[in-house]
Amino acid sequence: MAKNTLLAGTILGAAILVPGLAAAQSAPTPTAAQIDALNRQIQALQSQLDTLKDSVGKDIKAVDKKLSEQTTVTVANGRPRFVSPDKAFDVSLRGRIHLDYGYWTDSKNTGDLADGFNFRRAFLGIGGKVFNDWVFDVNTDFATGGANRGSNARLQAANFSYTGFKNWSIDFGAMQPSLTLMDSIGSNDIPFIEKSQTTNLAVMTIANEARLSAGFRQWGERYRISAYVTGDQISNSGPRDDQAAVIGRASVLAATGDDYKVHLGVSGGHLFKPGQTAGVSARTYSLSDRPETRQGGLTVGTANGQWAFGTGNIDTKDYTVYGGEFGATYKSFWAMAEHYNYEFSRRNNLSDVGFDSWYVAGGWFLTGEQRPYSVAGGNFGAPKINAPFKLGQGGGIGAWEVAVRYSTADLTDSKLAANDLQGEQDVVTLGVNWYLNNAFRFMLNYSFINVDRPSWSTAKDIDADAITLRAQFAF
Repeated sequence: MAKNTLLAGTILGAAILVPGLAAAQSAPTPTAAQIDALNRQIQALQSQLDTLKDSVGKDIKAVDKKLSEQTTVTVANGRPRFVSPDKAFDVSLRGRIHLDYGYWTDSKNTGDLADGFNFRRAFLGIGGKVFNDWVFDVNTDFATGGANRGSNARLQAANFSYTGFKNWSIDFGAMQPSLTLMDSIGSNDIPFIEKSQTTNLAVMTIANEARLSAGFRQWGERYRISAYVTGDQISNSGPRDDQAAVIGRASVLAATGDDYKVHLGVSGGHLFKPGQTAGVSARTYSLSDRPETRQGGLTVGTANGQWAFGTGNIDTKDYTVYGGEFGATYKSFWAMAEHYNYEFSRRNNLSDVGFDSWYVAGGWFLTGEQRPYSVAGGNFGAPKINAPFKLGQGGGIGAWEVAVRYSTADLTDSKLAANDLQGEQDVVTLGVNWYLNNAFRFMLNYSFINVDRPSWSTAKDIDADAITLRAQFAF
């Protein structure tokens, strides 16, 4: 076959060449002067071509240099991001909207609890890296919840970090310092609409969001540690001496393999200087929490239509919280559990009082995703979606996750003055999460809630079932 092709090509070439040779033989022979003139024209054209090539090359280099000096603007995953040419500045706009709807399917001995919508969060902020080694985060929340339903705004975060040392972050400002496993997972990534009451009780006095703090985080290949001095929340109102506390957290990736990861950690904090309101001798603190839902702007209190669960006021000399944390993933399954103790030393020679809470939770991605683990954060994040939701050919169904959690908190101590807030609150939450893509998620939680009062209490026990839904958008 190859020989035949070669032969055919030779014959075709000869057929073309022979007439050309014949024509060339019949044409007049050019003179030497004509050939010299033609050579000069060719040389002139070659010189012009070389000059043009040099000019175009210089223009290309100038354009490349100009482009390299321009700030890069991208909108990755819907987040506007600005990066300087030397990468020393990398700043982005950030936002999140969490719109909840809640409905009480059954509630006894609680009064008329509000159903309806609630903007849980409406964040807008800016953050990133400046001058290579400095990181900042400024964030405002336009959804304050409660009866206002988003009519006010508050500064949610304003902090700075120095990251010039490898695997170190030195932090200061208003922030949410790291304490507990569940609290170290951002609200965009948690598997339930609300964090557990165990977590909320642990952080509420010394480590929750917008807390004035200064400290550090440091991590290695499989461990991380952090320590902070914390003060009041920036939203704290009234003339009061600032409180002072220290907190710390340490965690380790205890075991890891192709299909699994095991996390272990401990956290603790000590309030050594309670805040004191001017002209008031008492230094009152308390523990209380909602039943892992805030539907209808649910708050904690004693009035009709409020949720009555807490310790009541404690005249505090100092306060200590400590506990342990466990987390693990195996393929598409995950599990978390934490236990914390909350201990108050009281003033005026009153005996100490103590409380405790714990939870256990687990989940499974029906679509095969996994929760990634961060050693630096000591936490589990949101999944990378295998097939983002999209209608039409080639579209996916997003990621689907089912989860369950049981939590219990005992805020009863007979040494306290009798009040109708004390009791033991148990909550079982069933959840379904649909991650459409990196920006959108829909969540559904069904909660079985029970509050048992101590025998001496005049308040009634509480039994309630609640449905909470969330539409989440974040960039």
